[in-house]
Amino acid sequence: FYRLEFMGVQPNFSFYILIQNTTILAVLMYFFLLYFYRALENSVQETKNSEKTLYNLIDNISIFIALFNPDGTYKIVNRHYEKALKLKRRQIIGKSAHEVFDENIADWQNEIVEQAINKKESARTKKISTLKDGSPFVGYGRANPILDKHGNVIAVPGYIDNITELELVKQKLDQANESKDKVLSI
Repeated sequence: FYRLEFMGVQPNFSFYILIQNTTILAVLMYFFLLYFYRALENSVQETKNSEKTLYNLIDNISIFIALFNPDGTYKIVNRHYEKALKLKRRQIIGKSAHEVFDENIADWQNEIVEQAINKKESARTKKISTLKDGSPFVGYGRANPILDKHGNVIAVPGYIDNITELELVKQKLDQANESKDKVLSI
């Protein structure tokens, strides 16, 4: 450079300024990406913690709880599904009720979910049935659609409670009341 100045030629620094600006830009981009990576890492950790909290909450409720996709497949299930079906949660998620339950229970569960999706309002029902092993089943179910800002169903949380024992006790109480009424009417 100094030689060029003595010879009366003005040096062109535009190339060196370009290199300098590119280096500064690269360093700034590196710090931005580092910050973005840390923020993304924190978000993933927060999501995992939220998911763990959600599963801890729904696993400690004594009814069957699930979150369904709009196509009727399971998105989230609680531990009661695992126990009843003798399957791991990851084996249930992504499947339809017909892939994991008896046909009449699966039909009933799909009916509740489809009703919530089609009407875009809460659906509830009571079902009296017999399981594959011949045991009676009385269930109460409810599903509520979750809508996006355009009114489209994005998920359907629902629950089914096995109220078989409660119904059997109610039947015995009704029989006892009938017997009491017969005795007292004499």
